[in-house]
Amino acid sequence: MDVRHLELLSELAARGSVTAVAAATHRTPSAVSQQLRTARREFGVPLVEPRGRGIRLTEAGRLLAEAGRDVARVLAEVQARFDEFRGEPAGLVRV
Repeated sequence: MDVRHLELLSELAARGSVTAVAAATHRTPSAVSQQLRTARREFGVPLVEPRGRGIRLTEAGRLLAEAGRDVARVLAEVQARFDEFRGEPAGLVRV
């Protein structure tokens, strides 16, 4: 299972369109579509379906998008703990 595919599906769930995902991730819409096709082949089930002029996640796509958010959260926690271990705390500060 490729974590990048989970991240892509999570981005699509959050942003709602291939164009928005492409802009946010500095890719072309064509590249995003190609990665969605690759993810579909990897998982062996449809992950998106047509909706009007766009697409939406299938039930499998939504499940994997949620898993992608969980994976991103856990990776961020591990990175923060490791940075703290090395004496290099980092994070987002809001004023």
